[in-house]
Amino acid sequence: MDIKTKAEAEAINTLQMLPTWQHKKPAWTDWSTSRAIREGYNASVWVYACVEKIAEAACSVPWHVQKRIDEDEWGRDEGHPLEHLLDNPVQALPLLSGRTLFQILTQHLYLGGNGLWHVVLSGGYPVELWPLLPDRIKPVPTKDGLIDHYEYTIEGQPQPIPPENIAHFLFPDPANMYWGISKLKAAAKIVDTDLEAINWNKSAMQNRAISDGVFTFKGVMTKEQWEEAREQVRLQHQGADNARTPWVLGADAAWQQMSMSPAEMDFINSRKFNMYEIHAVFGVDPLLTGAPDHSGRANKTEAKREFWQDTIIPYLDKLQDGINNTIVLPFDPGRRKGKKPQLRVVYDVANVEALQESFHLKTQSAERLYRMGVPFNNINRRLEMGFDEIPGGDRPYGIPTGMQLPEETAGSRPVTGRKSQWTEEEKTFRWKAMDREITAWERRIVPDVEEMFSREGDAVVDLFEKTGSEAEVLRAIDEWTFEWEGLLLSAYPRVIQHFGSSGYREIENLVKNINPSRSKDFDITKATITRWIRQNAATKCTIISEYTKNVIRGIIETGIRDDLSNPQIAKLIKDKYEWWKVPDPQMRSYRSMRIARTETHSAAGFGHHQGAVSAMDDLGVETEKTWISSRDPRVRDLHEIMDGETMPLTELYSNGLMYPGDPQGATEEVIHCRCGEIYQFRR
Repeated sequence: MDIKTKAEAEAINTLQMLPTWQHKKPAWTDWSTSRAIREGYNASVWVYACVEKIAEAACSVPWHVQKRIDEDEWGRDEGHPLEHLLDNPVQALPLLSGRTLFQILTQHLYLGGNGLWHVVLSGGYPVELWPLLPDRIKPVPTKDGLIDHYEYTIEGQPQPIPPENIAHFLFPDPANMYWGISKLKAAAKIVDTDLEAINWNKSAMQNRAISDGVFTFKGVMTKEQWEEAREQVRLQHQGADNARTPWVLGADAAWQQMSMSPAEMDFINSRKFNMYEIHAVFGVDPLLTGAPDHSGRANKTEAKREFWQDTIIPYLDKLQDGINNTIVLPFDPGRRKGKKPQLRVVYDVANVEALQESFHLKTQSAERLYRMGVPFNNINRRLEMGFDEIPGGDRPYGIPTGMQLPEETAGSRPVTGRKSQWTEEEKTFRWKAMDREITAWERRIVPDVEEMFSREGDAVVDLFEKTGSEAEVLRAIDEWTFEWEGLLLSAYPRVIQHFGSSGYREIENLVKNINPSRSKDFDITKATITRWIRQNAATKCTIISEYTKNVIRGIIETGIRDDLSNPQIAKLIKDKYEWWKVPDPQMRSYRSMRIARTETHSAAGFGHHQGAVSAMDDLGVETEKTWISSRDPRVRDLHEIMDGETMPLTELYSNGLMYPGDPQGATEEVIHCRCGEIYQFRR
């Protein structure tokens, strides 16, 4: 469509943006923040509890200023005047701290749908931030849909304020693009109903015409007997001093309890329903406000995490966008010209305890993705882990820089290799020999694992007996992660050295007839090996501690729910640690043994394979590997099918593992695996 005149263009723009009757007039609303405070916040216990829960959480988060370092990287600009302004919005008014400013803003937004700051400028830069009462100020739009000015009413007189002096935050109203809508408005009728129910119940109690019960007598009473009985009841049972005292009756008298009326039952049920609806509107779990709930203390941790993830984080994102689009602009004028932002304000939730477990869950997801072959940098961006990108992080783990993935398997699971020519007797002999060696190393490491559980258990039990604090106990278990890492860093090199030398000698023996000269020894100090040791120790110790934390957390929360004392809960914790480090008569495997077996087999498989790789490189021969499944009924079905599968030494087996026990593979392929591999020249 061709637009011929400026007038036509303006007319079309006006139709799109703003009704003509609203031009140059303050945006109208039928909602009053003052009334919401008076009849909702001040009157309803649930509205007050929800709004305060959100406000306290939101204002507890620190804000930082960041500047762009390069295309995709930001760094904190400590000491920036904007950061100081958000901490101290008005120098002359210490009572109005940054925390208070954000608390008031949150209260206004959730009760009225709008929060506004007066931005005092000096030399074009913000120097003070004052919260404004939303009922006294309204935006005045222009004909083309922009904000001409804000109209602020002081003692009945409207005063214009330029738009650059106002930071306006709102919850969008689909019917009004200039003024927000309150969450409380959606729950207004529910709140009114709840308040009416409270008032009705109060009046019913004050003017109660229904007795809690009646005395009945078998015989007919004279007026004197009736008066005497009434006086006895009044003396024995009426008044605060006689509340809940036993009934003492005589003269064939009986007490008959009057049941709760349908109206009273309806009052209780309706109030409970109202409570849940009010909490739903504000996005707050009733567990967090002390509302009557029977879902159990064990769910409170989950409720806190969901509260932050589903309610607070989206709200902080909204505030962050609002701040960056208003008070940051004078410090970053390029924004107005469409250039990339060079400065921004961000919130920091790194120290929010409720989100720490969420980060642990992210790391577990990241670990699984990494083992599946997703590059680290891709995982970091997708899960928003917050780490700096690393060189080579765009390649899957285990593929060195410069090495090409096989064309037929890049990005997918490798094809199954051919079957070897090894006889069943040869495979059985080789597997049994390796299994005996691995079992011997398991037995050396089990006592170290048991001792670690013993020391950690004593420390955790002692701490809980002294503090009774779940948070303190979980923090202590986190600190023991470093002890576990030290244990693995000590065990891995010994196992790798032993089996690496064995793998090296296997390849060396194959070429003796070709090159009888002495080859090099297996070198455990190679970067590939030391990197595996560090990465695996860091990952495995975290997994061990996270499992321990989940179990101990469950014991504590169950004990609290069952009203157990601290010593009783401590006894349950101690029993669990004992069970982990001492085998039960009915158990073939216990946790200490499982850890020792898994880590020994993982290190043995890696060492054996790396020994063969080192020998192949040193001696200049192409080598193949063959998967040998464990020769007993406990072998996995897939691993039994793979028995004899032969692949080039540096390619993956069909189950995605580089070698049996490879920790980069899927968990179900690794735990309790006791398979091995043998080597031969590549044909």
